[in-house]
Amino acid sequence: MSSFTKFRKNRRSERSDAGARHAYTADNGLEREETIQLREVVSVDEDGNEVVTTVPVVSGKFQFLLDDGSVVTRSYTTDERGHLVWQGTDLPQAPAPQPVYQ
Repeated sequence: MSSFTKFRKNRRSERSDAGARHAYTADNGLEREETIQLREVVSVDEDGNEVVTTVPVVSGKFQFLLDDGSVVTRSYTTDERGHLVWQGTDLPQAPAPQPVYQ
């Protein structure tokens, strides 16, 4: 017999900038939230002409439960060039910057 996860909350909305936002919570501890914004990026093509492109910029977070009951939370963001940055309670963290003495 299989068991299915039930969604407790599921929200979706469109933004005035043509982006979107959605979020859900499930009965197994899974939660997710994401926002998509559309931004115009100006670049120059090979002929030297300016080109305007609309690109998605995404940010969000989610969490889930491990077998031991601990909660893992991760967040992510992208920029206009698609660069993705992850942060999470289970991911290694870079050491704090150290002062440089001269």
